[in-house]
Amino acid sequence: MQKVNRIFGVIVLLLSQIWVYAQLSSSDSLAYEIAKSKFQIDTSLTGFKLSSIFQNNFLYTPNGNSDLHSDIETSGFGIVTLPDMTFIKGIEFIHRMEASYQEEGSTIKNLQRKDTVINGNKIYESTFEIVNKKTNKVEFIYQAFLKTESAAIAFMGKDIDNGKFFTKFKETFRNIRL
Repeated sequence: MQKVNRIFGVIVLLLSQIWVYAQLSSSDSLAYEIAKSKFQIDTSLTGFKLSSIFQNNFLYTPNGNSDLHSDIETSGFGIVTLPDMTFIKGIEFIHRMEASYQEEGSTIKNLQRKDTVINGNKIYESTFEIVNKKTNKVEFIYQAFLKTESAAIAFMGKDIDNGKFFTKFKETFRNIRL
C-alpha cells in the first residue's frame, strides 16, 4: 500500500475511503479478468500494465506490479468504476481531486476543464500542471469522468516524465469502453 501511495499520493488517499480489499498481482489472470469485466481499455499507447486492483480501482504503471515494489516514483494512471454516480456527482468528484492537490500544498497551473460528448457518452475532463513541492518538478495531471446510461468511471493520470504520457492518457481514456 505504501508504494501505491508513493505513485498516486493524494489520489489514493481520497479513493481509500471506498477501497475494501487489495489484490496485488498483475500476472494473476483473475486480476486481468476482473478488469476486463468492468471495462475495455487499450494500454498500447502508454504501454502501461495493470499493477493492482482494489475492489473497483485499477492502477496501471509502466512496469506493472514491480513498480509497486520500487522506491522510485513513476508515472501512472488509475481507473475507478463508479456504477451509481451521476454526471453532476462525477464532476464534483473531479473538482475534489483538483482541490486535494492544493490542500497538499501544490500549486495548480494551466487548469483546463471540458464537458463534452465522446463516442455518444458524456465526459468531463480536467487537465493541469502541478509543481511537486518535494522535487520541485512539474507534473502533468489528466483527470476525467465518463458516464453512460448504466455505468460510470473516473480516470486519474499523473505524468512525472515531462509530459511524455499526458496526451496518451487522454487518448487512452477517450477509447475506454464500458
